[in-house]
Amino acid sequence: MRIWIELSGYLASALVFLTFYMKTIIPLRVVAILSNVAFMTYGLGGHLYPVFILHAILLPLNCLRLPQMRILIQKVRAASQGELSMEWLVPMMRRRQCAKGDVLFRRGDPAKELYVVFSGSLRLELRSSSALAPCSERSASSRRHTSGWTRRSAKQRSISA
Repeated sequence: MRIWIELSGYLASALVFLTFYMKTIIPLRVVAILSNVAFMTYGLGGHLYPVFILHAILLPLNCLRLPQMRILIQKVRAASQGELSMEWLVPMMRRRQCAKGDVLFRRGDPAKELYVVFSGSLRLELRSSSALAPCSERSASSRRHTSGWTRRSAKQRSISA
């Protein structure tokens, strides 16, 4: 009787190890769910209640995230085959308001954010020593055409609101 408790502990440990090997999220969540069940069995059978409680909390979380990731993957596939609209990303974004003249990023900054302009306009400026010259301006109504600016220069670029 005690052997199944020990075996469930080894199985749970092996499944956790396997999750670290996973490269994609769907198989990782499936293995994590199996790991949660195995750890709950081990924790309950071995009277290790902190282990049982932890995995009893993690199990519904993993079961919730699995269908969410499947839906997200379906949306990405649909978006990649349809028009290149970014509207489906809006629910996953956070709103940010900028004042006129705020610099959003400068040339050479790491790309950490994606901006979708709903109102107002953006201005691309080039700096050459101390001179500042506007290069291009785009408004929210031309949002579909803001994938980039075509003028290339060795001068410093920045985007401002």
